[in-house]
Amino acid sequence: MSQSRQLAAIMFTDIVGYTALMGNDEQKAFTILTKNRDTQKPIIEQFNGRWIKELGDGVMASFNTVSDAVNAAIKIQEACNAAKNFQLRIGIHLGEVVFENNDVFGDGVNIASRIQAIANPGSIYISESVHNNISNKKDFQTKFVKEEKLKNVKEVMRIYQVIAEGIIAAPASPIVRKIKSKRSGLLFFGILTVLLTAGYFIKDVFTTQGSSQKSIAVLPFIDLSQEQNQEFFSDGMMVDIISRLSNIEGLQVISRASCMKYKGTKITLKEIANELGVTNLLEGNVRRSGNRIRISITLTNGKDNKNLWAEEYDRDLTDIFAVQSDVSNRIAETLKIKLTQEEKVLLTKSFTKNSEAYNFYLKGRFFWDIRTRESFDSAEVNFLHAVQLDPQYALAYSGLADCYIFNKKGLSQLDATPIAKAYATKALSLDTTLAEAWTTIAFIKQGFDFDLKGAKLDYEKAIQLNPNYAVARQFYGGLLVLLGDKKNGLAEVKRAVALDPLSLAVHWGLALGYYNARDYNNSLLEFQKTLTINPKYELALLGIGNTYLAMGNYNKAIDQLEQLSAIPNVADRINLLLEISYAYALSGNMVKARQVKDQAMEDKPLYSNYVLAKICVAEKKYEEAINYLDKAYSLKEFGVRFMKVDPAFDPIRYDNRFKLILKKVGFD
Repeated sequence: MSQSRQLAAIMFTDIVGYTALMGNDEQKAFTILTKNRDTQKPIIEQFNGRWIKELGDGVMASFNTVSDAVNAAIKIQEACNAAKNFQLRIGIHLGEVVFENNDVFGDGVNIASRIQAIANPGSIYISESVHNNISNKKDFQTKFVKEEKLKNVKEVMRIYQVIAEGIIAAPASPIVRKIKSKRSGLLFFGILTVLLTAGYFIKDVFTTQGSSQKSIAVLPFIDLSQEQNQEFFSDGMMVDIISRLSNIEGLQVISRASCMKYKGTKITLKEIANELGVTNLLEGNVRRSGNRIRISITLTNGKDNKNLWAEEYDRDLTDIFAVQSDVSNRIAETLKIKLTQEEKVLLTKSFTKNSEAYNFYLKGRFFWDIRTRESFDSAEVNFLHAVQLDPQYALAYSGLADCYIFNKKGLSQLDATPIAKAYATKALSLDTTLAEAWTTIAFIKQGFDFDLKGAKLDYEKAIQLNPNYAVARQFYGGLLVLLGDKKNGLAEVKRAVALDPLSLAVHWGLALGYYNARDYNNSLLEFQKTLTINPKYELALLGIGNTYLAMGNYNKAIDQLEQLSAIPNVADRINLLLEISYAYALSGNMVKARQVKDQAMEDKPLYSNYVLAKICVAEKKYEEAINYLDKAYSLKEFGVRFMKVDPAFDPIRYDNRFKLILKKVGFD
């Protein structure tokens, strides 16, 4: 038995949808199989390849060189896509394999097969070893797609796609914008997304944490430029300094959301320090004229109004990053904070050397902070300009991810998420230290990939990279509560409140954490406190209604939910009516429950299968409830993330079918 071990490029191809076709039209399936064989075999031979074998509707071939393998794959896909009879997935990997008689074995074969399985129809996916081999050859163009944990492969693989005329590119490409979908988001089950998008910057009338000497708030810089529309630049200076300081573990840095509330304020520094619970305040003003900037900085102790440090910078625009680094270092020095070597590097880090790209990035963040559908469109345009000027600008890709994960662009979350994931992955492929991008990836893993362990690790990585990033701590805490670690989970969310004390969204997140921990008294208290700040905040009104239901106070719950439905233009009225139907069903008023449910579904709109499952449980239709839950899972509805803690499902919690869905969602 002859056997040899060598390095080879292994190519796998597979016909898309062949199994279903075989079941529907066997004769047509065999015709396509023959045409596939007739198309591929001569091309493989043309490029010095070795036809190994057919595996059902798939083909395995080996090549002595990567160039031959990729050229053959391109020609095969071009011929297949042009003929339009069927589509192929193709995967290629370069690795050590064992040739034995007329067959091939080894990890290289397994990896090539797994890569083919995740490829998009009509595309060619390749491993990093293939990419590295052809990346410097002018005849080939590749693009990073994602990192993937392939089955039976120990290490996470970096996957690329081949770009060529006649080849279909993956639809989740980092700079491809999807057509807007008409599918609407759900009110209650979009809560993390809405939580992310909440843009209210309000006084925290119920935060009692004391201030630390090692704490700071960077106030909005005043724009003194004579040119119009330069506000984005002064705001950007403030945000960038906050971002740099946030990398210092020994310094508590208030988030930009809370700081932005003081833009144009007339209250005293001492009042601001007391409201934010910090000791130190950084103020500044910016005067920009063409490519020249003049920046004045003052660091003040807010408790006694003592000036700690002041500086004026008169520089070219190209020196802006050096100014930000110097300011951050001087603050650490003044506050006597000992920096680690890693922190010193992060303080001096420059994300781009292209000042024009930086300009577009700042404009993108400026529009993004407005947080409307129109402003997100403007933000996206500016972020795209930034990456066109500097394709290695990781922060700009992270900004694009934020545009889609916040879902203010008319897309359903199901449509927007793959785009956000592609952008965040691209950002991390360029810079693995971006806490924001790691948080986005973790959010997607938790909410849409059902990979709770992976999400937990990525949240922890984000917090390690930026201990002051409130969003990461908030979502991490929420996940811990869902996983059963209520104590540490709530502690993390409270830490997020300390970092972003004027954020309505963060305070509401604490109320949600209490609710999921089944501490309904504290949950109700926090929801009610939120309403003292914004009486029309719909998520808080809904939260109170659901909390009353969990407490068994059905009359108050129904009254609360009906008050919410009376608000003009209330978000997602259809599913709110289903929530009211559920409340009536729990109260025992099945006639009214049916009437409200029929009203909600009379035009067969897009509705929440998750809430319908709750209604079925209240009606003791347990089999139907399981069916709706399974459908909610298959559609990745947001509510299924809360199955484990939702009191609505207590009557069926020990049903084996319920446990199976719970396992699919990621819970042990």
